[in-house]
Amino acid sequence: MLTLFVMLGGRCLASAQPFEKVPEKLQAALFIKVLAMSKEISGGDDISIHVVGSPAAAAEFRKAIGRKIGKSKLAEVSESDGIPLDRPVALYIGDKAQSEELIQYCRANQVLSMTGIPDLVPQGVTLGAGTSEDKLKVLLNGIASVEEKITWNPTLYKISKLYK
Repeated sequence: MLTLFVMLGGRCLASAQPFEKVPEKLQAALFIKVLAMSKEISGGDDISIHVVGSPAAAAEFRKAIGRKIGKSKLAEVSESDGIPLDRPVALYIGDKAQSEELIQYCRANQVLSMTGIPDLVPQGVTLGAGTSEDKLKVLLNGIASVEEKITWNPTLYKISKLYK
């Protein structure tokens, strides 16, 4: 936990400054660390991530296959141009044009939605990454977390830019 706190530059405070996109390599590393902060995801089952609209993000997540996430491990990373055929644990949204449909899918199927497009978090994606003032930030939509039935370690709320 302390490593994540330090990596993120301490507590994120609300600011009017826009967030900018983070390279996919950093996004994948950040999301892997944050997934360990959800009891539903890190409880011991294999984790699958499906990526839509970002081959670069899919490639970075694939590099982490076999990595432990809490008591779980990342077992599979798949990708497509739309809704996955099999229900993943998490879905990475890399295409703004499909975001509404994918957000609806995640909520209906209790799948964690993630993105590297900071603007999508206030629009309903649960977890995002962005930079502001050259600092990496976790972006977290609290309402979306509830709708996707994801429970986070309270520490995540303290170190994130929270959208309600």
